[in-house]
Amino acid sequence: MNKAELLAALASKYTSVLKVEGPQITGNVSWYTANVLDVNGDSARQQNVGFYVYNEGDPGEAAYWNGSEPKPTPSGTLTVASQVAAFIAAKIADNTIEGATVENIDETNVTAIVVAQMVGSGDLIEKRLFLDKENGVLRIRVIA
Repeated sequence: MNKAELLAALASKYTSVLKVEGPQITGNVSWYTANVLDVNGDSARQQNVGFYVYNEGDPGEAAYWNGSEPKPTPSGTLTVASQVAAFIAAKIADNTIEGATVENIDETNVTAIVVAQMVGSGDLIEKRLFLDKENGVLRIRVIA
């Protein structure tokens, strides 16, 4: 698992990823702390989840939970909608985008069209994005 996949997993486990702090770098290991909100019925709690990224930015990048995986993912297949929501939350958490709205989701073909707000030359710009899977991982392509 790389950092983007770990952030997507984190976003799928919690109601909201509030912020990601770091990195604190020692050698080729980066340490991050994600502040998350977990809502369960009528109660909510905020907590920190730590993770490490080894060789960040390199082709062999690997990300690891601190200690053990928080809220292990239940067995079963995630819907495309939940995968897209987690992907968007991870992109917001890592500051790739500021926000996004899902226009369309195709569960059969595992695709989505998203309108995302991004910082461009100091102002927010809006782009339509096409999300699909490549080698089992969601990817973004800008719709021209």
